[in-house]
Amino acid sequence: MPTPYQNESEQEFISRCIPTMIDEGKEQEQATAICYSIWEQKMNLSETHQHTLEAFDDKDVWIIKKFVSL
Repeated sequence: MPTPYQNESEQEFISRCIPTMIDEGKEQEQATAICYSIWEQKMNLSETHQHTLEAFDDKDVWIIKKFVSL
């Protein structure tokens, strides 16, 4: 199963992954789903090295959440 290279973009990875998965016998739709799932897992792993910032308005209502790299 393909894995993203360190500095590979999403488009580069998906373009490389789908044909590989099809060559392994997966249908186009299944190959696409698998490749995007692999990419999402990579993104989730990289977020474990980030912190979350949250901002609240004057009524303590959550208004923004974003990830920032340290």
